Amino acid sequence: MQTIVTPVDRISRGPTRSRREPTPAQRDAAKARRDRFRVLAKRVADMTPDARQAFANDNGLLRTVQDRALSVFNTCLVYSQFPSATLVGGFQQWRKAGRCVRKGEHGAMIWVPIGKPRENPDGADFGKRDDDARPGFIVGTVFDVSQTDETGASESEDNSDA
Repeated sequence: MQTIVTPVDRISRGPTRSRREPTPAQRDAAKARRDRFRVLAKRVADMTPDARQAFANDNGLLRTVQDRALSVFNTCLVYSQFPSATLVGGFQQWRKAGRCVRKGEHGAMIWVPIGKPRENPDGADFGKRDDDARPGFIVGTVFDVSQTDETGASESEDNSDA
């Protein structure tokens, strides 16, 4: 018996589109980017914690558009890729802040943790994830404020008028 999947059975995120297969050149470029990032991450990881902290202190810890501090490790990664960075954010973070990333800009890659930390019964964080959570980090991209343009009002201001 064959199972038929109807559109109602799927979680819809707008019109369904099939993703195009990347060309061999695009695959090669993506592999080269991943390889460059691995080398850069290894270089930062090989620094002693004191050297990373000194590097971050000399340049200043970076903050996100949501006013959160990046980790010392991610600060070192961003400064290694974009030495003049001042304030960073992801593509959607900039949109919510009323700015848009200019077309053609290349962001800095950072490590983004995945999974939620586990808490003990007293509410204190153990710093470990649940055993069933996916472990590790994924690569995320952040852009500096100098790579963005104002779009007008932020989305949060637009929603407050309703």
